Order: sequence, then C-alpha cells, then structure tokens
Amino acid sequence: VELRIGHGHVGRALLQLAAQEDCGLIITGIARDSLFDQPTLGSTVMWLTRHSRLPVLIVHDRVRGPYRHLSVACDFSDSAAQAAGCALELFDVPLQLSLVHALDAPGSLLPGGDRDTLQEQATSAARTQAQALLAQLRPRLGQAHVHAVIEPGEPARILADHARSAGTELVIVATHGRGALFDLLIGSVARRIVETLETDTLLVRDPRSLAAAAGNDD
Repeated sequence: VELRIGHGHVGRALLQLAAQEDCGLIITGIARDSLFDQPTLGSTVMWLTRHSRLPVLIVHDRVRGPYRHLSVACDFSDSAAQAAGCALELFDVPLQLSLVHALDAPGSLLPGGDRDTLQEQATSAARTQAQALLAQLRPRLGQAHVHAVIEPGEPARILADHARSAGTELVIVATHGRGALFDLLIGSVARRIVETLETDTLLVRDPRSLAAAAGNDD
C-alpha cells in the first residue's frame, strides 16, 4: 500500500497517477447524502466513467470475499464481450455468470398479435446471440453456471431486479455499445443504472469510444 497525494483536477490527477504506476483498475466508493442516506454519484466518478481508459469499479458496500456471482449488462456487441472478458481477467472464474439483455419494444404500435409475434422473433434472435457470446466466453469460464436473461423493458430496472433476485455481487457494464441498454450510456443512462443498482458495478470503457470523448474533456 502506498499513499500518494496529487493536486489539481481530481480525475485528471488520478488518471495521471494510474498511468505512472501502470495500474489496471480504478476503485471508488459512492458518497451518501447525509440528509436522506441515499447513495449519490459525485462529479469525479462520472468524469472517470467518461474519460478513464482503465475499468472503474464502483463499490457500494464493504467487500467480504471474491466476486462469485456476476451479471453482464449485455447487448451482444464487441464492447459487451470485451467488458465480460475484462471482468474475468480481474476477478477470475465466477460460480455464476448471467447475460442480462433489455429488449426494445418491437412493434409497440401494432395490434396485439403482431406485436407478440415481433417480440417472440426478437427474443429468439437475442437468445441466439446470447448463445454465441457464451460460446465465445466459455473457454474462460471453467465450470461456472451461465445463462441468459432476456426481457423487454427499461434497462436499469431489469438489471436491478435480476441483481436482487439472483444474488448478483458484481454487475459489468460496457460504456459503449448498441441498442436500448447502451444508448447514451456515458450520460444519463449510466447515472440511472449505477444509482438504481445496489450492487457493485464495473464500468469498462471500449477503447474505440475514447476518441469520441477527447473533445468533451469537461
């Protein structure tokens, strides 16, 4: 353990130190509003989620053992696969891994029968993509129990509900991807996901998205 004191913009100073020390992970907690005792994300944490090349682990409660039950917020993009792989490198093989996918609402303006048909088709396509991703990850998963959770609805709610029901200890989120789950994720959706979850969350930035943020260094 080494104590280092930096100066200036907190996020930039932290990233500079992380580069100097060749760090592989940034860990931060969540502040609590003393009036309402609610978890709140500080501006530094949100800045890091937008600018850090390193994965950022946001910890809600004291960790008392290895992460063994993981859930991946998944749109089946390369970004999601990379985020899952990063978590496996950092935290080793879990006992359980869930791929959690929030379906868009296909044909929401169509009559009931047509809408149901489109949703069934979208669910089937998502399950095929989930199996392909699991096959890609399988060599690194050992004897872990793996499954896919595919439901229509709001991403933060689906993630939070599954994390509570499945006993998830860590949610992995790629901060760049495609589909409802990742639309504008580095902004309001990321804040909503992290504030909704009561579970530790690993945010993994897709390196290809860093260039897009270079001009928004606020």
